[in-house]
Amino acid sequence: MSSAAVLRLLLSVLLGLASSAAGRLAAVIKTYENDTILLPCHVEDLGVEPRVRWWKKVEENGTVTNRLLADSGEPLAVMASPRMRMWGNRSLELHVRPEDSGKYVCQAQRPEPWGHVTQVHEIQVIYPPSVKTVPENGLLEVTMGEEAELACETEGTPKPVVTWKFEGKELAVGKRLLVHAANRSLAGLYTCRASNGIGNPARASIELRIKHKPEVSAGRRWVHSAPGIRAQLECLVVSWPEGRFEWFFKGKPLGRSAHVLRQKQDEPGTGKTGVGPPAQLHSLILGSLEPEDFGVYTCKASNELGEAETNVELSGSPRQPKLRKGPTGYNFIWEVDSYSPIFEYQFWFRQVYSYPRIDS
Repeated sequence: MSSAAVLRLLLSVLLGLASSAAGRLAAVIKTYENDTILLPCHVEDLGVEPRVRWWKKVEENGTVTNRLLADSGEPLAVMASPRMRMWGNRSLELHVRPEDSGKYVCQAQRPEPWGHVTQVHEIQVIYPPSVKTVPENGLLEVTMGEEAELACETEGTPKPVVTWKFEGKELAVGKRLLVHAANRSLAGLYTCRASNGIGNPARASIELRIKHKPEVSAGRRWVHSAPGIRAQLECLVVSWPEGRFEWFFKGKPLGRSAHVLRQKQDEPGTGKTGVGPPAQLHSLILGSLEPEDFGVYTCKASNELGEAETNVELSGSPRQPKLRKGPTGYNFIWEVDSYSPIFEYQFWFRQVYSYPRIDS
């Protein structure tokens, strides 16, 4: 072999090694969903037809493997996808979808002493964001005092930015949100919004339910009525999970009778958005009152986390007078509600002395 031939062979080997080293640096190609792209595979013409294979690097369970896409040595073999095609010049045509993002390797096998040549292309398919909640059913339940972890998993290129909102208020940025369930007012819908500047933002919501013992309140703690008249007592119960409710009269469970009607009405959620701990309005309707119906009624609610109660007094006494300011400082005017005639008013007062101020 002449010195010139040896020089040409050495030069070819060096060029092949240089090409292999260069192939390790991926050329990044940014494209959009449903576009068609062409990945070139440049192989030096050495007078011998090389065998060219296309691979895609796939990561599964933390392990990266190469998945064969096309092989020029087996032209009748089925492509890995009907959206792919390898042309006679060894380039790979691909009608892209979001899942096609990744690194593609073109490897050309050449006879000794040249060895193989590898070229790497990286595809980034740009597409709008999508989002799904964790838990997937969009419902999370914790006990009051615990930490609630809400999460939204996203897809999209560029990588979406996630923001959280609760009752119209911006909370935080990031895929995960920690909520300390200190009180039931934090229950409700939490919405995550994913945006990457492509298309419209994606949104998903998680309903947070906070388990707590019942809370019982009465709109009127003192109800005025009279014999022969109907009276209605009401108690509002907020509880999760829902539990048992019962009326008591003078410390004993209220029995069933023809002139006592019990009603229960579901109220909207207690949050500002109408979503929150469920509430029930319990009504006790007593028709044609008897003197023995007057007294203290107790509404009591309980669930697995505890119990609560409040009292409502049903009275035949007149309502407490309301004083009104008269036209002069020496006139006193008051109003009284009473189903029965008022036989007597008593007006009590005391004198207040005013002493002169002495500055020290």
